[in-house]
Amino acid sequence: MSVSDPPAIKRRPVYLNLVRIRLPLPGIVSILHRISGAALFLFAIPVVLFAMQASVESEDGFASLKSMLANPLCKLILIGLLWAYLGPHPAPLVPDWEPFTWQNGFVQIIFADVPCNWFQC
Repeated sequence: MSVSDPPAIKRRPVYLNLVRIRLPLPGIVSILHRISGAALFLFAIPVVLFAMQASVESEDGFASLKSMLANPLCKLILIGLLWAYLGPHPAPLVPDWEPFTWQNGFVQIIFADVPCNWFQC
């Protein structure tokens, strides 16, 4: 290759065909995990909040929600949502913070009454 020759340019694909790409199993699981998290955030939380609002507004709303939750399919969906939010068992009781693991350490836990609503805390 002489000094006057232009550098070789690699031909790149014009578009990326996502159907033909073979992802490994962790890549597929990662994508499914992101989709399930977005679905929980975008659909499950608003539905649960709407159901709670309807149940506390009137007795008719509570009765309609109670009859809807008697459906076995609805119970199965709610159990799945509960399982997704709680995660696998066993849940840790207390996080492993460094002061809790010291041999001769002293930890003082203080509860305080803060004058604010639940959303501000």
